[in-house]
Parts: sequence; structure tokens; C-alpha cells
Amino acid sequence: MHNNLLVFFLFIITYLGCPLARVLLGVSDLVLTTCSHTLYCNLCLSSLQSDPRSGTADLKGLAVVALDICNAHAAHMISHVNELKSQKNTTYPPYIFSCLNDCINEYQEATGNLEEAAQALNNNSYSSVNAFTTAAMTDSDTCEDGCSDNHEYKSPLTLKNQHFFELCSNALAITNLLG
Repeated sequence: MHNNLLVFFLFIITYLGCPLARVLLGVSDLVLTTCSHTLYCNLCLSSLQSDPRSGTADLKGLAVVALDICNAHAAHMISHVNELKSQKNTTYPPYIFSCLNDCINEYQEATGNLEEAAQALNNNSYSSVNAFTTAAMTDSDTCEDGCSDNHEYKSPLTLKNQHFFELCSNALAITNLLG
């Protein structure tokens, strides 16, 4: 029953858009307005609302939350890739294991870039925030490209790489509203 209700709400939000989310989810005006300026509005709403700091944050605070969410996802990707590498029953060819090693390095770089972006945000250096966040997105793209080079095998990270890219895109859009 719980899953059916969740699917229903996701359906409503996906097809009826951001304005309905305010009514259904109790999204604050600032979060709703901010997310309406992003490419991935529904993801923006769900990710910001998942962090309790969003309820009392100003626009810069929402940018901080968005970057923190990106950084948490990058850290999760490192753990996820390590978990994939350690699975004994996988049928991945050596090529994929090599790509997974590269992805760990890319997401470690992404984490560093996002930490730099957070420092730049703290210093109101919005162009630097954009540069570091864009670099983190490039790190994710490099991971995906490396795992997709061999067309015989599908990357096991495509959806998670795309999710990271979308989170970073939203963080960029929020930062761009600051200056």
C-alpha cells in the first residue's frame, strides 16, 4: 500500500509539475520558486525537501544544501563503485572493472571539486562555484564515457551518473540566481 501511494505522488508530481508539489508536499515558497528555475525541478524539490535545513534557508542556504547533496551523492558513488567491485558473483568483464577503478578516481576528484565549490560559495565567489561544480559534472561524464567506450557492455553506473549530473545542474542553477 505504501509503495502505491508513493508511486501515485511521484506520478502526480511528474506530470502536473512543480506548482502542485507545493500543495501536496508542503514545499516552501522559496524552495518552489528556486526549483522552478532549474532544469530538473522535481529532483530539485525532492532533494531540497529531504534536507531539513531547506525549510529555514535563504537562497544562499539552498545553494549550500544543493552542493552538500551533490557531495553526498559523489561520496555515495565511491561507496557504490567499491561495492560493485567487491561483488564475487558479478559477470563483469575486466574492462568494466577497469572502468570502475577509473570512476572511483573521477568521483574522488568530483568530491574535491565540490568541496572547493562550497568554499567558493562561502566566499561569495559565484563564478568559482560554477567552475568547480562544472568540473565535478565533467568528472562524472568522464566516468560514464569510460564505462561506455566498449559498446558490448552497458555501464552499470549510467543512471547514477545521470542523477549526479542532474543534481549538479540544479546546484548550478541555484547558484546562478545568487549573482
